[in-house]
Amino acid sequence: MAEDESGTAAVPIVPPPPDGGGAAASTEDDKEVNLHAKKVQQTQAQLEAIEKEIKESQPLTSEVKSLGDLKKHFQSESSTTSSSSDYFEKGIDYLSTIYGTMRMVRGDGNCYYRAFLYSLSESLMSNKDEMARIQKYGR
Repeated sequence: MAEDESGTAAVPIVPPPPDGGGAAASTEDDKEVNLHAKKVQQTQAQLEAIEKEIKESQPLTSEVKSLGDLKKHFQSESSTTSSSSDYFEKGIDYLSTIYGTMRMVRGDGNCYYRAFLYSLSESLMSNKDEMARIQKYGR
């Protein structure tokens, strides 16, 4: 395939055969294209419905929770006891020695940025000196 000056591949257009048999093939191609377009629309509608359901049932962030709530949630979700769950619980115990609270964040592709900015905003708002410094620049 050849590339044009923008670097995209150029797809050659093949004309219908000159024997006049192209009309039947064209009709079959049209049906196939229409069927494909309909399937794409159905898939898109299903994805939008799933996204809408997630948005309605899961908030972007939760209220502030204790790390004990995370441990309870994990214990209720895990049906088997394994060494990995023991390590996870030990990790929660360790984190609870450093952090007192947490927020659950909807996992939607932007969760890292949302969690980071929430944490940054909350820490800035709790530090009065830093808040005064930021307000000075905002005026």
